[in-house]
Amino acid sequence: IKNKTKEIAILKCLGLSNFSIRKIFFLTGFTIGFLASVTGIFFGVVFSLYIEEIRLFLSDVFNINIFPSDIYILEKMPSEISVSSLSIIFLFSILITALSSLFPAYSITKKNIMNCLKYD
Repeated sequence: IKNKTKEIAILKCLGLSNFSIRKIFFLTGFTIGFLASVTGIFFGVVFSLYIEEIRLFLSDVFNINIFPSDIYILEKMPSEISVSSLSIIFLFSILITALSSLFPAYSITKKNIMNCLKYD
């Protein structure tokens, strides 16, 4: 918001309403957060599905035994995907994204446009 204050002040001078500016900021932040949440869930599920193959690959490449079975009583890396946990994480991620997009959107519409144009 601090970097775009002058542009926002110009848009307000041209007649763009506060609601429209809030909508632009909210939708931009929410879209970025939504895509990040979907990408994170996707990569997390893929990583969980192939965790044993990744462990074996890293063991071969670096020539070390990751999680040796004589120390850790594991034959292979455990992985469990819970749809309920994934949905709760996704919903909280979307909620945090929405809240963190709303605060800057409301704060920018409270600024005085004359001061923004005068000092920038």
